[in-house]
Amino acid sequence: MKARRLVAIAASAGGIEALSEILKHFVPPHDTAVCVLIHIPPNRESRLPSLLRRVTSAAVLTAEEGVLIESGSVYVAPPNRHLEVTPAGSVHLSSAPRRHFTRPSAEHLFSTAAQAFGDRALLVVLTGTGRNGSESLPACKAAGATVIVQDPKTARYRFMPEAALATGCADFVLDLDQIPKKLWELCNHSHNGKQLV
Repeated sequence: MKARRLVAIAASAGGIEALSEILKHFVPPHDTAVCVLIHIPPNRESRLPSLLRRVTSAAVLTAEEGVLIESGSVYVAPPNRHLEVTPAGSVHLSSAPRRHFTRPSAEHLFSTAAQAFGDRALLVVLTGTGRNGSESLPACKAAGATVIVQDPKTARYRFMPEAALATGCADFVLDLDQIPKKLWELCNHSHNGKQLV
């Protein structure tokens, strides 16, 4: 079934552990899909799908061009391609130039997820170096997306969360172990009247 809600998660250094912790405790509900990306060298095969399959009962798939984003599934960006979401809710893999020296880039995932899903897009910024994802957040917020940022104090690398916080766009700033619960709440309840936690 085509997803009605999308959780888009981006991480860099230290991200495998953080992503594993989230998906260990958050299985996407019946109307929700998850897209994740982590920065890895372009010439290296990603081990992320196999690692995540060990911690979640959800279907974990490497994102493929044109595939419809379906509820209950986790889609992982492949190496050296930007993972984008089309207005129809399917995967587009782009070879556009690197953003912040990376491909895949959170900027592409976040901006297209917000455009496609509007206020049904939940964007999560986790541990990492650099500021990937931060540039797109104002436009994502304007499109109605909810932004969750890992508290830099609990991040292995604080720079990516700090850059996201500096935009002033975060709806929730949470310890890593609080993020799965908040995702579940937002996916299963109305989240009008968002406020910074």
